[in-house]
Amino acid sequence: MVRSCKLEIQLANRVKRIKPSPTLAVTQRAAELKAAGLMHQSGLDKIRAARKDGSWTALDDVEKGIVPPDLRMAFESSPKARQNFENFTKGQRKSYLYWLNQAKRESTRQDRIAEIIRLCEANIKSRA
Repeated sequence: MVRSCKLEIQLANRVKRIKPSPTLAVTQRAAELKAAGLMHQSGLDKIRAARKDGSWTALDDVEKGIVPPDLRMAFESSPKARQNFENFTKGQRKSYLYWLNQAKRESTRQDRIAEIIRLCEANIKSRA
């Protein structure tokens, strides 16, 4: 009996430490404020602009761990890099995907893809 209570407390504490993704938290909070009538017009304008320019959903694929087609093609040319990448933790993969997603120019994106392949081939889990 004591052991099961201790286990339940440990599980409850672990669940409390899990934080929702920042992107999800922002969209949920915005929806809550809007539903409660507490969203200021300037906030609604920012959301409208973000939806229009695509920044509102820019990180959705990163949060879901979806590998973009150009990186997937690069992994096809390097099976070792792909295998290592797939063996990384979700957070490590997401870090690489986020870094790639933040490239503004196509040349920067291609340089980052090459660097990701190089690092993954060497089984380096983090750029830092």
